[in-house]
Amino acid sequence: MIDSRELRGGTVYLTYNGTKNCVVTVRDRPGKPVRMGAGLRTSKDHSNVIIDDADYTEFAGPVKVEAKGECIDWGGLIGDDKWQTFKVHCG
Repeated sequence: MIDSRELRGGTVYLTYNGTKNCVVTVRDRPGKPVRMGAGLRTSKDHSNVIIDDADYTEFAGPVKVEAKGECIDWGGLIGDDKWQTFKVHCG
């Protein structure tokens, strides 16, 4: 895990294995399905966003992108609490 961000009701996580970045959004407590999302892309390729956005009980994702040597845009959502960041973790 290289980064995370708390959301109301859970956390969105970013991992990296040396080749691929991976984003997953996890609820603190599983329950009734709610809208959840995980999104990821290389910063230079705005047309190729990998998104998992639907109603889930536990987690959204994982979504993965190969981004060695590039910056990424990533984020997640639970219900109406959305977070995203751009041009980060370059390298």
